[in-house]
Amino acid sequence: MSAVRARCLLLCSVALLLLSSCDSAAKTASAPTSSSAPVTLPKSATTLAVTSGVRVRNGPPRLSDEGRLLWNFEALLHATFGNADVTADADFNFSNYYAACGIKCGPSAEHSGYVYTFKNASDSVLHIAGKPFGPDVVFGAHPIPVLIKGLPVACNAAETKFLIRYGDTVSFTLGCVAPAN
Repeated sequence: MSAVRARCLLLCSVALLLLSSCDSAAKTASAPTSSSAPVTLPKSATTLAVTSGVRVRNGPPRLSDEGRLLWNFEALLHATFGNADVTADADFNFSNYYAACGIKCGPSAEHSGYVYTFKNASDSVLHIAGKPFGPDVVFGAHPIPVLIKGLPVACNAAETKFLIRYGDTVSFTLGCVAPAN
């Protein structure tokens, strides 16, 4: 990814937060709140997008390929956790916030809350894979697999491409790629 594109994605993310009147920074609650999700867009499954070679069918038609991929990821989180607060650990393993830390939720550095970008994302084309990765599965130097409840997120029915986060960016940039081996 070029430095210009990475800067553009970061600036777009910041602009989205500013324009959406996101008030999550002002909240003092220890748990994340998915109710602060700022963006509501109409659903449309008529537009196809190609992201890293995988067709992403759902999402509002005016979203970029990356936006539709994030829409589908958040739709899968909504389908998996409902209205429960969601957390991600250092390995990008997403789980129920309180199930991860119990009633003694410690520092938020250990249980970072996920704040949704799209509050009405639904009908994801992504799904949770049926089994975890083996120790020999690698994606290269920078891609980090995104997990939900310890399992990879599959981008296609054949489970040959998986959702990753690019570790060399400042933003939460997603892609769908096949393992390198």
